[in-house]
Amino acid sequence: MLQDRPEFTVYTNIAPRVQRLPSTLVPGTAAEPRRGLAWVLALARSELGGIIATFGQHPSPFAAVRPTSLELDAYRTLLLDGSQTHYWALVNDPNLVKVAGSVHDTQMLAYIRRLNAVRHFLHAGANGYAQELKPPQVAEVVAEDQKLGSLRQDFVASVADYLRSMTYSQTSSQTTTDSQAMARACSAQLRGEVVEMRLGTAKVQTFGQ
Repeated sequence: MLQDRPEFTVYTNIAPRVQRLPSTLVPGTAAEPRRGLAWVLALARSELGGIIATFGQHPSPFAAVRPTSLELDAYRTLLLDGSQTHYWALVNDPNLVKVAGSVHDTQMLAYIRRLNAVRHFLHAGANGYAQELKPPQVAEVVAEDQKLGSLRQDFVASVADYLRSMTYSQTSSQTTTDSQAMARACSAQLRGEVVEMRLGTAKVQTFGQ
């Protein structure tokens, strides 16, 4: 039934639509339709992993919803393609730098969650092909992870500066209370990655070795 019904088609090779530079990871130029139970299950697992990565603090959200042997290959494909799609969509976002230096509101929290999710996608996508990546592909993954790490530091510095400024603030208005709550939420999202680093799940530099 899933094979025959077009509404259950899953498309891969989406990343080239948003990539700014040629990629060795997802080098294709056109989306590819995929059909069948394995692809539908793999898509569901990747979406669930993305939700956990965005709103939870699990150190390995995509491993937490690991696939069966039936959809393993499809899952790996979707994670790698998804990692590149989300990475380029983020770094191409014209609002990214502005948000990193803005006041701490729901938009900043959304971007911090997005950044954390993209890093999880990248690590999971690369880990799925860890034994198959060629040196240029490893270099591309490492460069992307470093870029995300740099963006994360921008958010860390902004949150830290804001928290320091609030320490010296004498106001007790409701606005300040709301701002403190938002700052704590932003900090909690950024701290979630520290757990991942301690567990070693973010050491993408080891791929291909």
